[in-house]
Amino acid sequence: MNTSEVIKILSERLAKPQTEIKGVLHSVFEVFKQHLSNHDRFTIPGFGTFDTAARSPRKTYNPHFKKMMLLPKKIVAVFRPSKALKDKTK
Repeated sequence: MNTSEVIKILSERLAKPQTEIKGVLHSVFEVFKQHLSNHDRFTIPGFGTFDTAARSPRKTYNPHFKKMMLLPKKIVAVFRPSKALKDKTK
């Protein structure tokens, strides 16, 4: 499922125009991005928790140059599903 499919489904369920749903959905995503860029954790009850985590620097092999490289520390987004979501997807 992609964003346009989500917009279409929400538009039908809420009886609202797709342009309005698209605007709301993009605003929600912007709020998510803002919180994650500030390294803030946030929870959506019944769905899960979004957070950031630091990946340690590590060595890896670059096949193009045929030598080892050091990848720097990296901050990534992490999602942990809630117990309710885990139980529903079993």
